[in-house]
Amino acid sequence: MAYLVYKRRQAELIKSYLYIQIGNATTYIQLPVLDLHCSTGCYTVDIDRTQTRFVLEDFRLYSTISWKTGVNIMNHILQMPADHSGYKAVPLWTAKRLRSILKGDHYGLLLLLNNRKKLVQLLLLKPILREPPVQLEPPASSDFPGPPCAYPALRKY
Repeated sequence: MAYLVYKRRQAELIKSYLYIQIGNATTYIQLPVLDLHCSTGCYTVDIDRTQTRFVLEDFRLYSTISWKTGVNIMNHILQMPADHSGYKAVPLWTAKRLRSILKGDHYGLLLLLNNRKKLVQLLLLKPILREPPVQLEPPASSDFPGPPCAYPALRKY
């Protein structure tokens, strides 16, 4: 009996979790992705940010978000890749909020959590890309003054 309790507790102590967090400047959504069977130190995550993008697909009763391209999770002790599907089913009440986040500037994070759901490692999937505002040239027929001419430098007194 003690051996069965030991085996049950051992599985709980070694387990770790993988979550994905997608958000913007005001709100975020965290979704559980994978239950890892070893501790977080046994896994190596390779991320190619140029290929990582989030795709939200709508179905009748649920939506899915996919991100598989660009993310590779490897158990370096067993020399085997961790089997992750690269997509997650999203409930309808969360899909609307997630769609509004994905329309604007957003970020994506992978969170590796230990057995007590404490953050161990944080990986950036997609940073918020803010482009500088485009400055429009005023039309030639406007009353705005043009750019200053090249004046000669003034002498210091």
